[in-house]
Amino acid sequence: MYASQQAGNPAFNQYQQPQTQATPISPQWSGQSQPGYQQPVNQGPANYANPYDQKVPFPPQPAAPPNLQFQQQPPQQQFQQQQFQAQAHPQFSPQNTGFQQHQQFQHAPQQQAPPLGMGVPPVQQYHPQGNPAFMQNAAPQAGQTFQVQNFAGPAPGAQYGRHKIIVALDFGTTYSGLAFADTTPGEPQISIIQNWPNCGTRALSQVPTEIAYPTTGGPFSWGYDIQPTLSILKWFKLFLEYPDEEIAGLCDLPPGKTIEDVVADFLSAVYQHAIAQLHVQRGKAVMDITQVDFVLTIPAVWNEQACARTKRAAERAGFATNHTLNLCTEPEAAALYTLRSSETSANVGDKIIVCDAGGGTVDLISYNIRRIHPRLEVDEAVVGSGDTCGSSYIDQSFEDFFKTRMGTHYDSLRVAQRQRVMRNFEEVKCGFRDREDQDTYSVIVPGRDNIPEARVVDGEFEITRAEMRSLFDPVIDKVIELIAEQVRQIAHVDKTASNRQILLVGGFGQSPYLYNRVVAWAKPQGINVLQPKDGDVAVVKGGVIRGIDLSAPQQVGSIGDPTRAMWIRKCRKHYGTLMIAHFIPGQHLEEDAFFDPLTGLKMARNQISWFVYKGAEISDDKKISQQFHRTFRKTTPWVDTIVVCEDDFPPMRMTPRVKILCKLTADLTNQSKRIFDVDYGFMKKIFTCAYRVDMTLRAGYMTFELVYKGISYGAVSVELQ
Repeated sequence: MYASQQAGNPAFNQYQQPQTQATPISPQWSGQSQPGYQQPVNQGPANYANPYDQKVPFPPQPAAPPNLQFQQQPPQQQFQQQQFQAQAHPQFSPQNTGFQQHQQFQHAPQQQAPPLGMGVPPVQQYHPQGNPAFMQNAAPQAGQTFQVQNFAGPAPGAQYGRHKIIVALDFGTTYSGLAFADTTPGEPQISIIQNWPNCGTRALSQVPTEIAYPTTGGPFSWGYDIQPTLSILKWFKLFLEYPDEEIAGLCDLPPGKTIEDVVADFLSAVYQHAIAQLHVQRGKAVMDITQVDFVLTIPAVWNEQACARTKRAAERAGFATNHTLNLCTEPEAAALYTLRSSETSANVGDKIIVCDAGGGTVDLISYNIRRIHPRLEVDEAVVGSGDTCGSSYIDQSFEDFFKTRMGTHYDSLRVAQRQRVMRNFEEVKCGFRDREDQDTYSVIVPGRDNIPEARVVDGEFEITRAEMRSLFDPVIDKVIELIAEQVRQIAHVDKTASNRQILLVGGFGQSPYLYNRVVAWAKPQGINVLQPKDGDVAVVKGGVIRGIDLSAPQQVGSIGDPTRAMWIRKCRKHYGTLMIAHFIPGQHLEEDAFFDPLTGLKMARNQISWFVYKGAEISDDKKISQQFHRTFRKTTPWVDTIVVCEDDFPPMRMTPRVKILCKLTADLTNQSKRIFDVDYGFMKKIFTCAYRVDMTLRAGYMTFELVYKGISYGAVSVELQ
């Protein structure tokens, strides 16, 4: 199995075998994660979390053809005995491993096995820098995954035949929005919630993502309902990606509150407002018999910790109480709404670069258009990218600029006056076009008339055209750099002269100055730039469409609704497990060596088995399988470690570049030992268990399921690190 995993690794596909290669190294055995790494060498059982829970890799096997897949078999053939050509110690014969219950490998037709020794090359061969035949600037090929076909069940939360209302929340850095629609047949009629607390008679499609806690205690206020005398906490969404110990130095959290508490408080207010508005617009009688489900949009570039925090905060806020809560990435939602819009002129074969520029983050994903009607089918052309370079950084630059020029007069301004200045700048920022016939711009400073040294005239803070550009350009330069990188990667993997379009969506994406700058860069290259209608609410409307797709009835093994959009994403990281491998001189380091107390064999800890690679094609209904094998005398909960790496070519052992993502706990202690296979080590009876963990990488979160001998033992508990 391990050799088949490496066949999908871009490092192995591009590696050229030297003519003067040393003695070939046999393929490394795939194994399982270990609870601890970086332990003393050659120590006994005391170094293990449980001396009777030793995790031993699979028996060796010849290198397998690339692009190997787990093929779903009919029930009566699903778990046939796997035939091996054992090359190991006699006690690891196929009859003694307990592995004969695993799914049979189905080899891809007309494919040749890799050269001997390519299953796991030596460490010095794995890093391509020393290989003159390796093209360092070449983009990696798509990674390899193991797919269990036709294994996905109904879409999350699918309830057959029941009328629903789908509500989407675009939780933004500076502004947030709500939209909803019914799941009635036909084109969805999406409504934007515009009646926000204390916004008066204005119809506003979004509410400020702001919250305020009174210093004297009492309930918090949020959005437009914050009193001018209170200190506003804003941009708190950005801190979800930071470790807790760093957040305290970045923002002033209320006493006793974590960043997740603040997010949960704000989302709870949004949730209650959404439910209240649905009752107002639909009536209590209708709402009493209608299921309400939610879709929460998140940045595509967020790490797993930020996604998990957001999901937990939304659950605490009520979005999962008697509701189904799904997550959707912001650029995916924006693309879904835009591509289904009648105003979009996208055709099959086009490359669409979606630039979702919001207040805090800018996400970019490039899509290949496979089909538009009746079923939208798209796949990511290259791995998406993004950065924290949204419009809030323009606000921060202006605030620093205003404070510096005001000098001592800034300290005399009340909190409410400073906040009013920032709100007034927001209007100027949104309308900035860099027109040649407009040399100055004005921001009203309430309560001030003339401050000559600060260039405040008649209560207006003057900003020159050049000064406005200096606030915008550093942020827009980063956005264009992100777009340019996507274009370069597309050109590398696709040499055809396909039509390319850039879609600017999101609040910042509607900036006239951003549009003009992107057009000036893209037009000489023959790239069209579009600012779709309603681009500022494209994310929240696309979230509603995605929720309707997910709620459509879907039978196992069928495509369900033929109009349901199909998305194929590119994996942004390498995912693997810490494992123990049989020690191979020249490949493993002596510092990782130890002797297995159950088998007496020399082993190597700190090794990694990568089971899905960066660039692999993934989707919501594709399961990625990883095999585990354990030997033990007493049954205890088994803890396996999932690691990630963002490098193009991941190392084969634990290094500082590899990060621990989470711990998986598989608990079969309530099961009878009769379900396990029996082996003998050092004349003592031991049990063996060869099981499988199926991982599904969904938008914003992962799911894990334990399968042993064809029986599912349910979800595996996950603890993020």
